[in-house]
Amino acid sequence: MHDIEQTITLIRDSIRDLPERYEENHDEIGKLDQEQQDLLHFAEFKRLDIQRGFDFYKETKKLRVRRRELKNENELIAPVVDILTDYKKRLDELNRAIGAIRNKKKLQKDRHYTFKVRKDLGETIK
Repeated sequence: MHDIEQTITLIRDSIRDLPERYEENHDEIGKLDQEQQDLLHFAEFKRLDIQRGFDFYKETKKLRVRRRELKNENELIAPVVDILTDYKKRLDELNRAIGAIRNKKKLQKDRHYTFKVRKDLGETIK
């Protein structure tokens, strides 16, 4: 059986976390853009020997790969970020629902039945 609590928790966490992650990614992309500009100006105004040139390439490549990862992730989050932000005001309701689900699961785990008519079947079944 599929774990409903886990699914609702994932929905809640997505509503809570994805809009913030989108903004954090956006901020980091901006910082990476500035860092890239620093590197490009460095290369523009400095003479680079072979080793420095290769180090420059490796730093630039690493920066560009990280920037692309963040941009790709934000492209996937972008279609839902406004929707999730609207749902954020309902997080308390989701938290209460998750609590209710946990309580029901506990009750279901501890459930027992006391026979009403057929006492010959025993007193209680767990």
